[in-house]
This record gives sequence, structure tokens and C-alpha cells, in this order.
Amino acid sequence: MPSRDDIHEVITEVVRILNEGLKYATLNNQSGGEYFTGTGVATSHEDQLLAKLDTSSMSTGATPLIFQLQQMEALRVYRNHLNDLFNVAPQMFIPMLREYAKFINVPDTTVNAILDRLWTYFIDNSQLVTSRGYSAGTPAEGTTAEGGPSVGDGIINRLSTDQDGYVIEVGHADTKVAECIADESSGATKHEEVFQFRGEDREIDRINISGSGLVKNITALSARNSLQWLNNPSFSQYSGTAAAPTAITGWVIDQSALDEMSIDTANTYRDYEGEGTASSLQFTCTSAVTSFEIHQTFGDRRMQFNPRIPWYFQFAIQIPNTAQLVTANDIIFDCGAATASVVPFSDLSVGWNIIRMSTGITAGGNDQNWYKAFNTATVADRVIEIGCNAGVAGDIVRIDDVVVAPYTEFDGHWYAVVGGATKFLRDDLFTWSDSSTDAGLVQYWLWRAFNRYLPHNTTGATLSDPA
Repeated sequence: MPSRDDIHEVITEVVRILNEGLKYATLNNQSGGEYFTGTGVATSHEDQLLAKLDTSSMSTGATPLIFQLQQMEALRVYRNHLNDLFNVAPQMFIPMLREYAKFINVPDTTVNAILDRLWTYFIDNSQLVTSRGYSAGTPAEGTTAEGGPSVGDGIINRLSTDQDGYVIEVGHADTKVAECIADESSGATKHEEVFQFRGEDREIDRINISGSGLVKNITALSARNSLQWLNNPSFSQYSGTAAAPTAITGWVIDQSALDEMSIDTANTYRDYEGEGTASSLQFTCTSAVTSFEIHQTFGDRRMQFNPRIPWYFQFAIQIPNTAQLVTANDIIFDCGAATASVVPFSDLSVGWNIIRMSTGITAGGNDQNWYKAFNTATVADRVIEIGCNAGVAGDIVRIDDVVVAPYTEFDGHWYAVVGGATKFLRDDLFTWSDSSTDAGLVQYWLWRAFNRYLPHNTTGATLSDPA
């Protein structure tokens, strides 16, 4: 049986063969001075030949001559055969991937199953490839020239880090657009507008890879999505009266804090479809009680989290007065073993603020949004919890709109579209650009061949790129 080093060396040589072919085939980050095709680059061999065929001395009029058509057809056939070199890239890898599976003593024979096992093996045995050099852009409202800015004040959260803390290195290096194609008045549910995500147009074949050509609809999240995992995510259900509730349905609250709580229907962040009367949970500090903690356990709704998909968590908090915006007051958001960093009120502003797991008030997320991070064996910690040191006697805070829902994948990365108090409207637009140096050749070809990647770093690779 070959050793691990033997297997690595063969994979490195496979990558060398594929990449040397690519250097000639297309203008790219590894190209030399000569290449067959580019993206409309006049110096490519293909474009030079076509330019020669198109000269006035070659034709007697607007209609191409027979030999010109024949030559262009022959060029097309040649290009198809060149493209076939890269269509067989998966077959170039498969024999050594299966040998790797034998080496690590796992029974799998399918590529994705083997790569899943290799991921774990690389993590456990400090194995690395060189990073592809993928840089993920941040969705931002489109400019006026692009059709923006948006009317709605929500955002598109993007998660580009996997459950082990590595940058996700699949995806195309192109400019992406997310456009609202349905709002509340044109076919969507209230606060759950539909956005069409689009990549740039893809090339005619697999020789040159630029745009993804992908199109996918992603629906915005509201507290209604939370109902699969949480009870009463917007605090509109309670026992007793709004002024003096005796219980907040679904939430565990210490009695001393509950005594200082009320249901506010005049000051809310937003409602959701089917909620009834929009409500928020208000806490008023007293000299004896200046903090509170509320939670629900994973078992209350028998929460089931898909470990292969990251999860989005947020809630809204309203700070009514400037005097409350001090470091001594803070808010924390927990899910199991994961937590948002403690956010001091000095980082917030008067009015409604959004607290997100696990990045506090900033958009997006990191590896803490994966089940692997927030799963815990400690039963008492298997909760979704909001805690607050609210201030001094007379200070008020309000909580609303607890959102728990999975992210949605697009081009290998994860997105959560979440509206704000002002709803998105049709034609609202976001854009962002992803780039890649494609420095790590093993990583690059794993992406091209299988849309997969392995643990990586810019230095210290144990599965080396060809020199």
C-alpha cells in the first residue's frame, strides 16, 4: 500500500498535468505568454486565427466562403477536444482519492464521501493544502447607477466560514446581484420578500471559468420562520394582562424580572404574518431588579438542527434614552455553547438595534453559527437565551423579533436575507464581488473537479502544489 507521502506526490503530479494544460488553454492567473483562448483577448491563438479569417482578402462579400466556414468548424471541434481535457479532471483524481480512503481505513468509494472523510482526517492530523486565495465580498445596497439604493432597511447576511473556522473556498470569482422580485404586494408573504440571486454569465464551456451562471431565489426571514424552533418569537402571547403578565408563553423568566415586565403594543420592531397584535417585551428597571434573563430550551419544540447547514439567530432591542448608552449596561445572546460577544449599550444607538449570533451587532456570522459549535452535552446549556443588564431604576428596554432559521446556500456560500422595520420593495437591489488569486493549485482543481475544498492555509501545506 502506498504511503501518505506517495499519495500526495501523485496528486501533486495530477495537478501539474491539469494546470499545465490550462496554462495553454486559457488566459488565467497561471498563464504563460501563449494561450489558446481568453475572454475576448485579441492575443489568444483562437482570436488570432478568427481575425485572419475575417480579413478582406479572405472574402468576396458579407457571406463567408465555404473554406472559412470549414475552418471555423474545425476550430470549434478542436476547442471541444481541448475542453474535454478538463472535463476528465475528476477521473484524474479518483484513483488516488480511493487509494487515500484505503490508507485512512474507511470503506467509502464515492468521491464526496471520501472527501468528507479526508476533511476529518486532515483536521485530526494537521494536514493542509495551500489556500486558493478566495476573497468573499459583502452584499451592499446597489448604487444609483446599478438601480439602488434599496427602500427596505434590512440586510443580506453572508457566512463564508465553515464549521471548523476555514474560509469556504468554493465559489466563482464574479460579481453577484440579489434583486427583490416579489414583495408583500406582488406575491410574497409580509416581511418574507423573495430575492433572486444571480451570478455573472458563464462561458460557453469549461475551458475558461469566470461567471457561475447561477440563478436562485432566496426568501427573506421573519419571526414566522422561527416558529419551527421557538414558541412565541415576538412576545405576542402571554397570560395575565399586557400591563402585568403572569407568564410569557414559551419563555422561562425569573419571577422577580417578570414582575417588572409588560407587553408593549405601541413600540414594536416589526410583526410577522399571522401574529395578530404586534408586540414587544418591555422590561423596566427598579432599584432592586436591573437585569433579566429569558430562555427556551431546545426540547421545548424538539428543535432539530441540520449540522451541515449554518443557522441564523437575531433579535431586536430598543434603547429609548441616550443616558442608557453606557458600557455598564450590556446584552448577551446565547445558543447552546455558542454566544454573541457581550455587547455594551455604548455600541448601540437610541431606537431599535439588531443583535446577531455570533457577531454581536455586525452583519454576517462565523463558525459559531454551525451546530458543531453550539451543540453541548450540558443539558442546562441547551437553550436559546437573551440576557440583559438594563440600567438604573426607571430605565426601559424592549425586546422583539427573535429570528431562528437556517442560512441558504448560493454558489457554495451561505446567505440570510433579513428585512428591517421598513419592508423591502420589489426592485430593491444588492451587489457584491468575489475574487480569487487561485494561488493554491490543489485547492483550485478540487473546486473545478468536484466543487469541494480541503483545510488550508497560505503556508505550511502538507499536500503540496507542483513547484
